[in-house]
Amino acid sequence: MAIYATPPKSPAILRRLDELDELRRYLAHHLGDSAQPWTGALRRLAAAEATVGSTSIEGYGASLEDTVEILAGRHPSGPSEETQRIIAAYAQAMDRVAVLADDRRFQWSPQTVL
Repeated sequence: MAIYATPPKSPAILRRLDELDELRRYLAHHLGDSAQPWTGALRRLAAAEATVGSTSIEGYGASLEDTVEILAGRHPSGPSEETQRIIAAYAQAMDRVAVLADDRRFQWSPQTVL
C-alpha cells in the first residue's frame, strides 16, 4: 500500500527522460568501460552529500569529508562518536531502503518499520 501515488509523467518529463536515455547510450558507446571507475566514486559522494543533509537536520553535523570517511568504515577525528554512530546507522537504513525498493515482492508491514 503506497502512502502517496506516483504522479503521471508529463510530456515534458517524458522528453527529458528520453534525452537522458540518449545521453546515457552516447556516453556508454564513447566511454565504454573507462567510465566505470567514476561511477563508484560519484555514488559514494552522492550518498555522503545526502547523508550530510539528512543528519544535519537532526542536529548531527559532520563535514562532507568526514562523512565520506564514516561511510567508508573509518573513524575521522572531527565528529563525536555519537555523530559517527548516527551517520553510520543512517547509511545502513538507506542501504536497506535501496534493497527493499528493488524487491518487487516488498510490502509495508509493522516488521518493516521495526
